[in-house]
Amino acid sequence: MAVCTTFAYPNRTDASVGAPPAGEPEADEAKDHFRRGVDLFTDGDFDSALFEFETAHGASGNAHLLYNIAVCHYELHEYAEATVAYRKYLAELDDTLDDERRLHVRERLEKLDLRVGTVIVESSPSGAVVSADGEVLGVTPLETTLDLGERELVVSREGYMVATEQVRVVGGGRTAITVELRVAAAPLVPDQTTRVSGSRTVDELATAPNTGLRTGSFVALGVAGAAGVVAAVTGGLAVGADRDLQSERESVTTRGSLDDNASRRDNLASRPTSCSV
Repeated sequence: MAVCTTFAYPNRTDASVGAPPAGEPEADEAKDHFRRGVDLFTDGDFDSALFEFETAHGASGNAHLLYNIAVCHYELHEYAEATVAYRKYLAELDDTLDDERRLHVRERLEKLDLRVGTVIVESSPSGAVVSADGEVLGVTPLETTLDLGERELVVSREGYMVATEQVRVVGGGRTAITVELRVAAAPLVPDQTTRVSGSRTVDELATAPNTGLRTGSFVALGVAGAAGVVAAVTGGLAVGADRDLQSERESVTTRGSLDDNASRRDNLASRPTSCSV
C-alpha cells in the first residue's frame, strides 16, 4: 500500500504534507479536503480519500492533486482511471517534476499498460456519445483506456437508433471498432386529408360511384327526379308530404326516415281531397 509520504502537494515528497496556497476561499476549501483525504487514505479508506482529493482538485485546479487521485484509483484496482490520471499529471507537470518523481510515474504507467487496453471507436456519422457501464466515455471519434475484460459499449446520437457493441479489452492491446448508426424511423402521423373510413379513405369514398343506400348509413341525395314525383301527386296534403320528402332527401338523413316520409306521402296522395295543386 502506498503511504502518505508519496503524496505531493504542491510538490513535497517528505513526511510534512504541503498545503494549498492560502488566501482565496477556493484554496482554503481545497486545503481542508486535501487533509481529510490524507487521513482517509492513511486509514485505508481509498474511496472516501478519492472523493476528497477530487473535490480539492475541483476547488483549486492544482495539478499536483492528480497524482493523489491516480494513487487512489490504483489502490482501488481501477487501473484505467489511474492510467488517465497519471498521464494527465505528467502532461501538465512534467517540466516541473524532479527526476525521481518523473521516473516513478513512468514506471507506474509501464506497469499499468499491461492492466488496461485501448479502444478506438469511430461511428458513421461521427459525433456519437459512447458510454460503458452507464459512464460516458466521450464522443466519436474516440480513443479511450478501459480495464481488461468483455465490455459493452453503447453508442448513441440524436436522430439515430442506439447501437451496442461488445469489445474484448486485452492488456496492452488496441481494439478498433466502427459503428454504422441507423436513422431512427419517424413516427407515423395519420394524414388528416385521407382519414380511413372502414377500409377506404375519405378521398376514395368521395369519388366512388353511388351504389345505392344502405340501412343505417348516412346519405345525401340530390334533387334530380324530385320534380317528376311532385307532378304525379295531387292534393294539398300530398304535395306538402312530398315537399317534406324532397327536403329530407336534400339533407343528411337515414333510410328509415326516408321510407317513413315516402309512405306518408303515398297515403296522402291516395286519399280524395278537394284541394288543388
